[in-house]
Amino acid sequence: MPALIASLTLSFDGKGGRALDGATAGDTAAPKRTATAGEDPSDDRGTLSIQIENDKFGGGTDQHYTHGMRASYLLSSDATPLDAGVLARALPLMPEQGVVRLGFSIGQSIFTPGRQDVTTAGNHGRPFAGWLYGGVQLTNDTGRQLDSYELQVGVIGPSAGAAETQSWFHDTIGVKPFEGWDSQLSDEMGVVLSYERKWRFISEFHPGGLGVALEPSVGATLGNVHTYASASATLKVGSDVSSDWGAPRIRTALSGTGYFKPVNDIDWYVFAGVEGRAVARNIFLDGNSFADSDSVEKKNFVADLQVGAAVTIGNVRATFTQVFRTKEYVGQTQGDVFGALSLSWRI
Repeated sequence: MPALIASLTLSFDGKGGRALDGATAGDTAAPKRTATAGEDPSDDRGTLSIQIENDKFGGGTDQHYTHGMRASYLLSSDATPLDAGVLARALPLMPEQGVVRLGFSIGQSIFTPGRQDVTTAGNHGRPFAGWLYGGVQLTNDTGRQLDSYELQVGVIGPSAGAAETQSWFHDTIGVKPFEGWDSQLSDEMGVVLSYERKWRFISEFHPGGLGVALEPSVGATLGNVHTYASASATLKVGSDVSSDWGAPRIRTALSGTGYFKPVNDIDWYVFAGVEGRAVARNIFLDGNSFADSDSVEKKNFVADLQVGAAVTIGNVRATFTQVFRTKEYVGQTQGDVFGALSLSWRI
């Protein structure tokens, strides 16, 4: 037991993102370094990520936040333009040190009421809505701290193509079409600016070769699509918990970044996290900003609990996350459950 206690090192990653392994009291060998997400490695590469989120993964409800998909590419630090670094340093709250990376994304999210809410008399649940957007992201990674800004610009309404996407998907899997899309939110341009700061605290247990990481975060999002403040914490346990900041997710969510740097040929970790959001604006519940539309009375506090696992094989990482979300609006009978699958490649 004393040896186990001595082998546990709580490290706060410093500049350059390097953490030292712990060693037992009698160990005279020099401690080895472990790579972290903030390290500026010689083999730094860009990362392509694809995310699919659907309530058929674990929930099977086909309602509310029913489907989301997103593709993103995070440039390597070497490929990130110098102007992006200059901009990152000029942004509020960004540290003066760290590795800056620039990323781009495109995505679509689909929202519907429950089938039981749609009758011949109309929609008695949350509005039908789609959100088609593109995004640009700047991250600054010191190893122990990740700061990120993301700007999303897109369209809500028929031009988002959500009705067509859902109809195609339902036809593909043999599910009855969803009637009622003619009442969806009207076309409206959407702009969303998000900021988030994460911290990392790491412990490493050498007898079993396992590591533990605690990653709390705070953030804020402002726009006509979403406006909210958030706080979260994620606990990771596995063979390599310091080579990434978690898998990317579709907002609103506990989200990581696409970047990861494998330490071994095969690595893994399991995780659990919770996020609370104080919500001032959610267009998918509140309805259109300037036009009459369907709407419901939103709840001003929403929480997500998520559990999942990540496996890295070579330069490929797969992550599955099960999400449990509290009720989002007054009259909602129960919370929602959906799954998120993320695949990332270092290229």
